[in-house]
Amino acid sequence: MEHAIETEVGRLAVFEEGNGPVLFFWPSLYLDHRSFELVVADLASERRCVVVDGPGHGRSPGPGRPFDMATCARAAMQVLDALGIGAVDWVGNAWGGAVGVRAAIDVPQRIRSLTAIGTPMQPLSSKMRLQTRVLLPMLRLGMADRVGALVAAVMLPPSAARSLHEEVQRVVREAPRAALMETIRSISIRRADLVGELAKIACPTLFVAGGDDAMWPPDVAAAQASRIPGARSVTLPGAGHLGPLERPRETAGFIRAHLREAARNASSEEARVQRR
Repeated sequence: MEHAIETEVGRLAVFEEGNGPVLFFWPSLYLDHRSFELVVADLASERRCVVVDGPGHGRSPGPGRPFDMATCARAAMQVLDALGIGAVDWVGNAWGGAVGVRAAIDVPQRIRSLTAIGTPMQPLSSKMRLQTRVLLPMLRLGMADRVGALVAAVMLPPSAARSLHEEVQRVVREAPRAALMETIRSISIRRADLVGELAKIACPTLFVAGGDDAMWPPDVAAAQASRIPGARSVTLPGAGHLGPLERPRETAGFIRAHLREAARNASSEEARVQRR
């Protein structure tokens, strides 16, 4: 089922599959809802999976103005409100993981658990910011395939299949050009530092880092997870920045295990409170 929902970041395309407690998915920059397709197929037998196209991606045209992670988090809540959904288990890749962190801090009552995959919590380095800025004139000149190829080379490991590179190129090629450029400025180049706020997260949290992800290597992910009470960090061996696209079965397995552990802990806590 597909919806078009008006939010602070423009109209968002939203896709649903399955039944049960809600799993809410937000993809990486340069990818759309299809990057979670195989993960959703694995989990939809037990969960109601709700997946968005982020602004300027897929079928979401973007707001036509600057925005930030907090705006995206509010937009996600507007999607949930429109669908009559209360609290969710959040799964985000890169951009989507950062939006989930922001939501877990700003509206903790709406986030039961958080899974962040390939999600650096620190801003871009000066070098990465400069390299990312170079993409903007290339997009302005209509070089979308070249931009997609450059992005895929950074986000995917050398061993990644050609089809994965082509998927990144497809999303970049099909995205509304001006909206994609504004999203890159807002979400990548101007990305705020989340590291200092991680301790504010109270929900069960899992960080999933690709073993070959140069932007968020496993040791950095583990160090950042240690700032969150009770959070865990796991590694997807051989994966880069886009775990749901590269290793969907393993990614779904990590999510399922995290949800089960969170549910067990919640039941134990409820029983403990009732015994008082």
